[in-house]
Amino acid sequence: MGILSFGHVGFVVSDMERAIDFYQNKLGFQKVAEITPPGRQIVFLEICKGQTIELFSGGEERRETSPKTIGYAHTCLIIEDIANLAEDLKAKGVEFYGELSIREDGSGSFRILDPDGNIFEMMQRGPDSKF
Repeated sequence: MGILSFGHVGFVVSDMERAIDFYQNKLGFQKVAEITPPGRQIVFLEICKGQTIELFSGGEERRETSPKTIGYAHTCLIIEDIANLAEDLKAKGVEFYGELSIREDGSGSFRILDPDGNIFEMMQRGPDSKF
């Protein structure tokens, strides 16, 4: 088929500076590129080697979502130390969406919200994790 990997996920944001501050200073992503076509700002922030998020300025309308909304649900980031990351993000004032949970396979996860309400799952894989 020719697909090599997952490249990036894009978000339209309501406030670019606030979004960049969140992703850089709270999650530790690094700004790697900025494009400024007329009337728009596009910023790429690297999560890890070869994987980025893309932010588009100009967001004005929010989609109402619930656990039953068809379509995008969340973005999952694989992490190393769930307890330390949860503590660090709470200290930085990051908004949590639900509670930390540990599954039977030893995997653990919790969810946070970015400034525009996008959900990120932080997941530490357990020794028997299948995903």
